[in-house]
Amino acid sequence: MATIRLDVGGHQYKVSQSMLELYPDTMLARLISKEWNGNTSESDSGGDSDDVGDSDTHNVIFIDRDGARFRYVLDFMRDHEVNLPMTESIEAMKKELEYHGLMGGNDENGSSSKHSITVGTPVEAGRLMAIMGGNMREELDGLDEEFQFHQKKIEDCSYKKQAVSIARSLFERSVSQFSNEIECGDEFTINIVQDQERNDCRRAIRNVKDFLREKLATYGLLLVTWKTPNLLLSDGECTLTLKSTKKLGRSRKREREKKKRNEPSGNSGDFLHPVLKLR
Repeated sequence: MATIRLDVGGHQYKVSQSMLELYPDTMLARLISKEWNGNTSESDSGGDSDDVGDSDTHNVIFIDRDGARFRYVLDFMRDHEVNLPMTESIEAMKKELEYHGLMGGNDENGSSSKHSITVGTPVEAGRLMAIMGGNMREELDGLDEEFQFHQKKIEDCSYKKQAVSIARSLFERSVSQFSNEIECGDEFTINIVQDQERNDCRRAIRNVKDFLREKLATYGLLLVTWKTPNLLLSDGECTLTLKSTKKLGRSRKREREKKKRNEPSGNSGDFLHPVLKLR
């Protein structure tokens, strides 16, 4: 059976001559007939091959159309119908068939052929919808994870901001409540009763306790034990036991030395200049 070699947009096809002859009024049939007739003498003189163009690359007929879609053109010519994948457009396929002269053509008996173009099958449609649904779910899950990640970062920043404020407040309380010098290694307890500060302290300890410890360490304080209310807005104190890792407050020795330096000596009056009174 003689075959015709076609190059459609870079895609190579071999088509039986007998199938193309079933559509004599189409562009393909006319083009093939012209090419075939032009090479009849050559094939008669030495051609035992039924494959037109195998021995001469010039016999390959080039058609400047969509090479991938041409396979559906051939399906349409063979079966008088074509079932396109879900990714193909019916309108684009109709234009392709019109170009080749296949829309509204006659079959080999001269009667008008009934052609149909459908897109996908129920199975294929279901499979594609499942894939699309899976991709959508995967994308939504990814966006949800990204949202939760950023939301957690925002919450952490809020908790850390509270921890910084609490650490500074505890240091100021340590210095103000204990007038005597706090030696290195001393432990002391601070009670927080104010609602907002107590709640901020509870959140900081529950969510960013290590970060709070780091901030306290910069003030020379170590968080030893803590007791916070169970409920966020419940009554009760927030009790913290802290340990000093360095001296806090003013040194009594330095105070005594400073006081001694400022006290005048017994004979200091001899060196005082008289006070001039202006009239």
